[in-house]
Amino acid sequence: MNRFDMMGKDALSKVEEIMNATKLNEFLHRKEEEEKKESVQEREDTSEKENGSDKENVTEKENVSDKKDDQAENTGGRDEKEQQAEQGKQVYVIPKGAWDCETVLDLSSEGTEEGRTHVLSDDAKEHGYAIETSTVDKEVKEPISFMKMDIEGAELRALHGAEKQIRTNRPKLAVCVYHKNEDILEIWNYLRELVPEYRFYLNHAFSE
Repeated sequence: MNRFDMMGKDALSKVEEIMNATKLNEFLHRKEEEEKKESVQEREDTSEKENGSDKENVTEKENVSDKKDDQAENTGGRDEKEQQAEQGKQVYVIPKGAWDCETVLDLSSEGTEEGRTHVLSDDAKEHGYAIETSTVDKEVKEPISFMKMDIEGAELRALHGAEKQIRTNRPKLAVCVYHKNEDILEIWNYLRELVPEYRFYLNHAFSE
């Protein structure tokens, strides 16, 4: 083997080493670039997930808020009585006294027969208990077909608070008129004024 051949082989070996080193460097560079891209992609994906989660949370909060608003709109302006009626309850209690206006009265049962009460004067309020009052027209929006009252002398005031119902729907009435001497005439005259077509019957109630 001559010197030229030896130099040729050495040169080829060097070239191969250089080429291998270059390929390795290129491979390492590509690997590094790929890892950088993957890292960037992971950060972007994580950011998108976080943003998506935030959007979902915001949307969920908005939905909850919308539901609450819808519930508020659905129940807005409706009292407990109306909600009970929607739930199918046929009988419900309005914890207020029937009167001709919205106010607070001081009542007492002292000095009366069992089960009876009377309204106290201003100087005697400390001896009674307070009760909130309202009117039939305000509390009952549905048409009334029958109305019964035995409320210890408050009948006339309560009938004044039911004027709209009586004029509009002309319900049948069963009203006690014996608590006060004047009730038999005042209640009769008031109802005739509201509905002239009403016919009146008086029945005596016996008690044992």
